[in-house]
Amino acid sequence: MAVTGKRKAIALPTEQKKKHPKTEQLKPVLIKQWETLRSHTLTADERRTQMGKMMELLRGHIHEITLKHDTSRVIQTCLKHGTMEERGEIAKELSGHYVELSKSVYGRHIVIRLLKYHPPSRREIIGSFKGSVAKLLKHKEAAMVIEELFAVYANSAERQMMVAELYGAEFTLFNEHKRGLEGLEPVKRDAVLRSLGSTLLVLLEKQPQLSIVHRALLDYLMASAAPEEVTVRARELVAEILHTREGSRAAMLLFLRGGAKDRKQMLKTIKPYLKRISQEEHGHSVLLVALDCTDDTVLLGKTLGELWDTPGELVSDQYARRIPLYMLAGRNPQYVGQDALEMMRMGDTWGASKKDPAKRQSELSGIVEQAMAKWLEEAPASVFEPFPSQVACETLLRARAISNAWAQMLELVRKEVDAGHVLVDKVANRVITSCIMAEHNARVPFGSDVLGVLEQSGQLVDAACWGAFPVRALLESQATGGRTKELLAPHCKRIREAMNAAETGKRNFEAILSHLSK
Repeated sequence: MAVTGKRKAIALPTEQKKKHPKTEQLKPVLIKQWETLRSHTLTADERRTQMGKMMELLRGHIHEITLKHDTSRVIQTCLKHGTMEERGEIAKELSGHYVELSKSVYGRHIVIRLLKYHPPSRREIIGSFKGSVAKLLKHKEAAMVIEELFAVYANSAERQMMVAELYGAEFTLFNEHKRGLEGLEPVKRDAVLRSLGSTLLVLLEKQPQLSIVHRALLDYLMASAAPEEVTVRARELVAEILHTREGSRAAMLLFLRGGAKDRKQMLKTIKPYLKRISQEEHGHSVLLVALDCTDDTVLLGKTLGELWDTPGELVSDQYARRIPLYMLAGRNPQYVGQDALEMMRMGDTWGASKKDPAKRQSELSGIVEQAMAKWLEEAPASVFEPFPSQVACETLLRARAISNAWAQMLELVRKEVDAGHVLVDKVANRVITSCIMAEHNARVPFGSDVLGVLEQSGQLVDAACWGAFPVRALLESQATGGRTKELLAPHCKRIREAMNAAETGKRNFEAILSHLSK
């Protein structure tokens, strides 16, 4: 039997040569021409000439050579460097063969290149996969093409059509996708969910990273609250599915609907990839929802501990900074994305958390405040950077042990006032202003401290002549308004002269002078 198998393997190329003798003869010529065409030293005119020669060789033989590993690269290069008309010729010869090509290790690259370089053929390519999506997703090579179609090139209606094929034959046959799962009759709905669940079990095993699978999983979880086998399997794969928008929303639902043991298991699954997930556009939202619904804050502290090892990297990242911001400031729309907020509110209606929100918020703040206060104490200049300044501000306003960090802020205030001063800088001044405005309900007399430092250093008038926002805040604060006005009133003329000479910020000068004239 073994010998027979070897003879078949040896005989196959010979059979192919008999079937396409012309193609086999062309191969050496094509490869040689390809080496010339892909050279980086060619000028635009030379490349056009070489491309023309290549198309003369290819016409009538394109389909045969796309399935071979050496000559498939020839077609990829032609699609890259050819004109739209030449790409159209290639598409015309391949028309009707896209499903076949998608199953080929080499042919799938041709389909993906056509999608990229020849927009007029996209609708035909997408249409050619109609009725085959569910089957092709189980094929290793073809699944990559389906994913490219779904994630990049399909419009909203086409995406819905593609994912609807995963719901079962009946759903597709009667065009139920136009109404979606929510519009189905109860009898049909149960049958569709069973069919979708069976399909998902296979796809989660084979292709858990695909966004079309995430979309189908999200639809399934939204329509079925029962903790079935699909839900259990999805929880095991939560770290793999949260990288897309649909996948992250599915992961958030898994956290919201899971019990304490389920959440513990999912957090354990996520922990090895915690830093990377916290820095992802969609992944970080899953962490926020996990923080919002998990009552075991001790477990959360142990899970997230790795993040506090590199606080500078954490607070400087566009998405990772939202983790400490949420833990300090709660569901502030300024810091928490719309997707995460929507899911949190949905969780409220389900009773996802049993703990008092204020108590949980206090416990979450306790996990992070010490690390953030120490970071700010060691890196006070972070208030001049956009993202870190937000964390610095919330740390000062909400953390308890901030005396050393606040002392470093006052040292920045004490410096000579110029364009880069903490009271004038367009980023840093917001931190000081927010602290001054919050003095009436804060544990620290922020405004009084700032005014005291400015008075001692003789910098208050200079700051006013720069039109500094914190000076305006000092005048508007009940705690510091009277004393600030008393100190600045004799210098109105100087402040007005500074305003006339300033190119920007005149409205702030006007506000300061208005307070002084009352």
